[in-house]
Amino acid sequence: MPRDDLWGMTELVAGGFSWFVRMFGRDAEGELYVLVNGRGVPEGEAGAVL
Repeated sequence: MPRDDLWGMTELVAGGFSWFVRMFGRDAEGELYVLVNGRGVPEGEAGAVL
């Protein structure tokens, strides 16, 4: 995918939120999914889908 087609990124700082956002997506019905991780690195079983 050409770099110009990618979305820009901005850091979001939220107090009391103990997850690192790894990825997000939306399904065919418009439901939003946020893949998070408690360690900041993608390893082990420290992740969740919100």
